[in-house]
Amino acid sequence: MNTSRFIRNFLIFRDALNTPNFNNKELNELCLKSAIECEQISLQEQAQNLAKEQARAKIELDFLNTISALNAQKAQTLNTLIQCQSMLKSLKDNAMINRANAYVSLLQVKANGGTNIGPENFKNVLEVINQIGLDYQNSTVSASGNVEVDKTKKPQSELDKLLSKLSKELDKLNEQELDNQIQIFANELETIQGVPITLWGFSTLKNANEGFYYKDELLASGNTCLFESKDLGKAVITFKAHNEQESLEKRITLNVVSDKIKK
Repeated sequence: MNTSRFIRNFLIFRDALNTPNFNNKELNELCLKSAIECEQISLQEQAQNLAKEQARAKIELDFLNTISALNAQKAQTLNTLIQCQSMLKSLKDNAMINRANAYVSLLQVKANGGTNIGPENFKNVLEVINQIGLDYQNSTVSASGNVEVDKTKKPQSELDKLLSKLSKELDKLNEQELDNQIQIFANELETIQGVPITLWGFSTLKNANEGFYYKDELLASGNTCLFESKDLGKAVITFKAHNEQESLEKRITLNVVSDKIKK
């Protein structure tokens, strides 16, 4: 409870109700009750303002969490893609090494004069060696023993298929890049003439300059503003954010009414 405000309200009520219609005890009891009611109203307003601020913060947090989740999914897909590429390269390198070792062994056998190996057997063994590490479904071995591969066609190995699938998935995630957002909030959409109202702004632009504008004039820089209108009717407030790459703006319309209590 705000003690100073409570005492001030008590004295205001006592001064306003200080008439012969009340005795001193009744007057004090009535003023005390009225001051307590005012304090309760003030506390309720504070709770409402806190709830609105929490709602604004939740909207901001939800959007940032969405961006974070999307970036995490991109990173995970990219990491898997890199691992698969590394694995595929390792398998191909090992296949080339195994093929080279097989060639050497075959030549050693051929060079061994004590071993009888016919031309047909030699050709069959050579064809088997040439099949090591083939990654294309349409690969063939010519009559001379050379491997012929049509590289204009896509790879058909399981790893190559997985790489292609992951690449497409990463492309889809990149297409889902979230656009930058901007929002403006107010305590109420209706305000009394000459009474300040709090405005909040939020944007996802990085390193942005932000501010509130009314009739093309800067009211306040930053993401909070106290707006007070001297004119009745509609008041359009614009929240703007800009950096070197992009500019965003969002408007809110307030209804400014007269204070009927004042004469």
